[in-house]
Amino acid sequence: VAYWKLDEASGTRVDSVGSSGLDENGSVPSESGKIGNSAVVTSGNYLSHPDDAALSMGEGVSFTVAGWIRLNSTTQYSIVASKDGEYTLGYASDLGRFTFWVWDTTGGRTYIAAGLPPNVGVWYYVMAWYEADTNTMYLSVNNDTPTTANVTNDAPDSLASLTVGRGFAAFFSDAGVDEVAIWKRALTPSERLALYNTGSGCAYPFTTCVLP
Repeated sequence: VAYWKLDEASGTRVDSVGSSGLDENGSVPSESGKIGNSAVVTSGNYLSHPDDAALSMGEGVSFTVAGWIRLNSTTQYSIVASKDGEYTLGYASDLGRFTFWVWDTTGGRTYIAAGLPPNVGVWYYVMAWYEADTNTMYLSVNNDTPTTANVTNDAPDSLASLTVGRGFAAFFSDAGVDEVAIWKRALTPSERLALYNTGSGCAYPFTTCVLP
């Protein structure tokens, strides 16, 4: 439903699939990324798109969110993508690992952490997904075996903006972020493998992705 290459030097980042362009909050420069260029998000400088139907999940909706991230610091949170009240995907400095949060209809949230403590300056592919039929959340780093957890109640639909580089509780970032994507379904293992592409990545329209 949305794919941001994040190749633009500044200004609005185009959605290659839909019409959910990401606007700058503060100044978000560009530098060499995993594929092409990446957005550099720092404290108070992030990207966002207002709440709309395409980006809203809600009860009974399975979804996947993924992107490449390169940390410039491990002492603060860094967010790949977040929709406060629904989900947040990023790095948690207090845990020292990549994390995925999913809210439930009571306002509570469940989180999982995956992978080894990441290194500064290294690109990682983080992919998280939620399967509504089983209320199960998953998180995988570099297409490794996913960490899982159950959400007590179905994930809700919030009115929050979609943000890249900013998360709930005003957690900001110090990182490069690239090739962020959202699907309203859980991807298959073969699709996840193809997107990781042995660490090289595969960008929309996925013409260089080879399904195993």
